[in-house]
Amino acid sequence: MLKKCSLILVISIFSLSSSYALTDDELKMLEAQREAIKLVEEYPESDTYK
Repeated sequence: MLKKCSLILVISIFSLSSSYALTDDELKMLEAQREAIKLVEEYPESDTYK
């Protein structure tokens, strides 16, 4: 479940970063997504990750 979510986040980050002009809101969203992925990577051994 969480793995699928992180994959979606990564894909959305790539699609966001591929657009040249990012608004402040998009930059904030991008940062929030990076934080979420860090959390996912910090707890790979949890049951929800698998």
